[in-house]
Amino acid sequence: QAALARVAMLIAPSQFMFSQFEQRVDPAKIVFCRTGYDGDHLRAGQQRAAGEIVRFGYIGQIAPHKGVHLLVEAFKHLDTSRQAAELHIWGGLEVNPAYSQKLREASLRDRRITLHGRFPSSELPDVLATFDYAIVPSTWFENCPLSILESHAAGIPVLTSKLGGMAELVSHEQDGLLFAPGDAADIARSMQRILDDRHLADHLRQGARQRKVRSVSAEMEQLLSIYTSVLSPILQPSGKC
Repeated sequence: QAALARVAMLIAPSQFMFSQFEQRVDPAKIVFCRTGYDGDHLRAGQQRAAGEIVRFGYIGQIAPHKGVHLLVEAFKHLDTSRQAAELHIWGGLEVNPAYSQKLREASLRDRRITLHGRFPSSELPDVLATFDYAIVPSTWFENCPLSILESHAAGIPVLTSKLGGMAELVSHEQDGLLFAPGDAADIARSMQRILDDRHLADHLRQGARQRKVRSVSAEMEQLLSIYTSVLSPILQPSGKC
């Protein structure tokens, strides 16, 4: 709190963070500034045709607070008798070996689940091109997850926890779905809806393709404006600090 009292301006990349600090800092000193991401290169991937195996994908840290185990548990309970589906998980399995081993054991007998491990950032377009839906099941108060911005840039619908900054990035039943955080059964219900309701699936994919992601240049323009507003009152007449 003492450190916050000395802050000239606090930049919040999400409305969630804004709300968390407005009780601790003068709201006049908080500015909402959404993170920018330049992802035009992610649109180059070929759109997967309807009627194929539905592929759900996860990209990110392999750790308990990211809810990967909940995703695996949820997927194992899906009814894929009428619509085939797969789950592809991408992330460093060596960082938390004990947790990763539990994921391997949980998915061992389910050939629909694949743990891929890491991949070079240069291959992100190719990896996202294999996804029909991205899932972000974190149980932590994420701020502005890059994985959601990447999925939006690629025109992929996102299923995510109704929690923190994640919830404000996804428009429920428009370009994705929100589920109860930490609830594997609700994650499964969300995925099952997509498998069972072709109209909903098509609607979400269309909405995701229309989703716009803020550019880095737009973010930088706002940041420069914020810095200028902070510096202006203390600038000397000569224009130097």
